Amino acid sequence: MKWILLVLFSCQSYAALPLLLPEATSFYKTPKSLFSSGQCSRLELEKNILRTETELSYQIQWDKRNFEIKGPDIIREIQLAKSAYNTEMVILRSQPQSNSSYLSSLKAKTQFLILATENSWALVRTQNQEGWVPLFSLEANSEDMGAAVTLIDSFIREKPDLNSKLITTIPLGTRLQEFEIQGDWIRLNTPKYKGFIDLGHVYLRADFARWAHHRRLGWIQVLHRENFKLKTQDNLFFPLSDFTAFVSHPHRAFVINSQSKGPQKRSRVEIKKFHADRWASSRLKDHGEVWWKKESLALGVNIKPQTSEEISTSELLKRDIFSMAFTDTKKIQGIVSAKGIFKTEDGKNWRRLDSFGNGDFPVAVHKDGAWFVGAYRSLDNGKSFEPFIRWDKVADVLAKKNIGIGSMVKILRIESLKTPYIEILMDTGARRVSLQTHIYNQTWQTVK
Repeated sequence: MKWILLVLFSCQSYAALPLLLPEATSFYKTPKSLFSSGQCSRLELEKNILRTETELSYQIQWDKRNFEIKGPDIIREIQLAKSAYNTEMVILRSQPQSNSSYLSSLKAKTQFLILATENSWALVRTQNQEGWVPLFSLEANSEDMGAAVTLIDSFIREKPDLNSKLITTIPLGTRLQEFEIQGDWIRLNTPKYKGFIDLGHVYLRADFARWAHHRRLGWIQVLHRENFKLKTQDNLFFPLSDFTAFVSHPHRAFVINSQSKGPQKRSRVEIKKFHADRWASSRLKDHGEVWWKKESLALGVNIKPQTSEEISTSELLKRDIFSMAFTDTKKIQGIVSAKGIFKTEDGKNWRRLDSFGNGDFPVAVHKDGAWFVGAYRSLDNGKSFEPFIRWDKVADVLAKKNIGIGSMVKILRIESLKTPYIEILMDTGARRVSLQTHIYNQTWQTVK
């Protein structure tokens, strides 16, 4: 009994332990340590907490294989955004730590200017406040052209010429908030940096773009960036300076640290899912400051529909059909609203998406790949849904037309158009109104 108490209430290194007890919690020198330094009772660790940190991990797909990768080893679009909004209520803190000083609480849809990012945190400014918020709670505004981040240690040159005089070096991962694109070069003119950097040495928001808004042609579907130009779905090339806004691929990322037997630096990967490990730092006698995993958090704003009830087409047709939509492919895929939302992959069997309950919602499937159920959108053929409608932008459009909004707004119908737009009929509580928007962006306009 004495030995058990010794293990649980005084912390020992592995050299002193003949076996591991399930009641004990492992601790490490740092969250990045591959092997633990010892074990201790959770009670003792909790009692001596100094601070906590959140570490993001991602499951990614590359070369048709899945890999687990740490947050600092990839770069996501939100890390390049200059303006964004929070998808949920967040606490503004004085430092990029979850237990740092509380500054204020910010309601969802608050607009931010992002000043810097650090691991899983963003330094933001809103109104007259500056502070840190969790990076995963933010979503970039499409109208934001974004910052640039160096993907390697880069030279700043006096002129846009490889033979020009070297001024200084910018380290890998440096965020460049203000710049101008001039051909194959980025021109910097800030108090800290002045000169030119090779455009091929940085990541831009354009690297994540799925759609880009051309000044003259409107929204264009794009494939990727090739130095200072974007390549479109139609194999055309346009200079980056021709574009004013981007809609990014929601799951795209780039590797910034090569992985052993996995994706290498600069590889483009697809994020399948992600989670956060909350680490705590505690001070222990004989060990000093140590780290231990406090909890794991499931993250992401997507609704992962749970499916339970399965019915046949004949059974479905016995129900009152409120709305239905199908893809235009040979394979019969679609979605139906009938006192619940049902999805089919073969046109014969239908599975209920429990996340939408038993209600009736208008549905639509656009030829360009977006599925809609009420105010929610799916970009993976109905496997997951995310909030789509920006109600603040809808309200702004209606206000400009002097259309009042009551206490309850209801979506009555969603119609897919031949262009990459949808038309939505809404009951604002005061009147019915039709609006159109791009399927990947919030470009609302009223329809007469």
